[in-house]
Amino acid sequence: MGLWHPKTLTVFDLHKDDFQRIGDAMFWLQVSTLVLVNVLIASMLFVRPPRAAHGSAGDGALSVWQLIEQVEAERQRQAASAGRHRISAETLARLQI
Repeated sequence: MGLWHPKTLTVFDLHKDDFQRIGDAMFWLQVSTLVLVNVLIASMLFVRPPRAAHGSAGDGALSVWQLIEQVEAERQRQAASAGRHRISAETLARLQI
């Protein structure tokens, strides 16, 4: 019986030892898959890829909160001015002459 042919072997021809070997192989396949999945999950959780970082902005750089404060202050100044456009003191003096 040198070569195995699909038609020569059926489920009924398998012995108890054959089922045991198939069961052992399935067990180790399931264990190795479980370990691999856990390693992949752990690597995604604990090993972060390096993220792109901005270079130092240097002295005098403003933070986001400082920019927000400046914008709010500008909006308040615009709301306090009379009218849509602010007229400088120079222009107002020229118009009154």
